[in-house]
Amino acid sequence: MEDGTLQETRMDMDNLKCQTKADFTTCLNCSNTHSNLCVKNGTAEVQAFDSGIGKSIKDGVRMAQRRWLMEGNNLARFEGTTGNPEENLKAWEKRVLITNWVGTAWERLCKDKTELIRSCFVRTGNWIGNKHHQESFERVCPQSWKKDYKFNL
Repeated sequence: MEDGTLQETRMDMDNLKCQTKADFTTCLNCSNTHSNLCVKNGTAEVQAFDSGIGKSIKDGVRMAQRRWLMEGNNLARFEGTTGNPEENLKAWEKRVLITNWVGTAWERLCKDKTELIRSCFVRTGNWIGNKHHQESFERVCPQSWKKDYKFNL
């Protein structure tokens, strides 16, 4: 800030052992950051990129994998149960397949980057648009915040 004080911030994070240690919380406090430790496997509910990009990538990979596994005897080849070792996929072939699935999902995801990033924040209740529009702030409601919190505009 202009007066030299640090702006107060909030950080949503997994409830990992390393994030609850005194030296870590001391570093956060020195930067005027308050931690919000989420329930186990709960960061996708409040962290924009866990909820948006992470979920979208996983969904895209899952769709591509299912399509591929449904073709011919690909499922048996992937599981190594064809009865013919020559037909079964080797580990490196599986890695190539998975890399292609991730690449395809990423390409599809990145077609409209601006909308992608905006939707990640909207989905978790963390979207703040143009600071001159009160309705942008009215949509902000992360889980751990009080519903009646008002922003200083």
